Amino acid sequence: MRYCAESLPEAKRPKMIEIVQEIPKNNRGKIDRNAAREQWIAAQ
Repeated sequence: MRYCAESLPEAKRPKMIEIVQEIPKNNRGKIDRNAAREQWIAAQ
């Protein structure tokens, strides 16, 4: 977070950083953003 605070403008800084074991990926190996969002919502 310190790096972000020093390097990025305030509008671009993340509000939160969450560490996960594995990022969900689709069949082509790209990040499955919908699945990642669903995991995040389920964890809340």
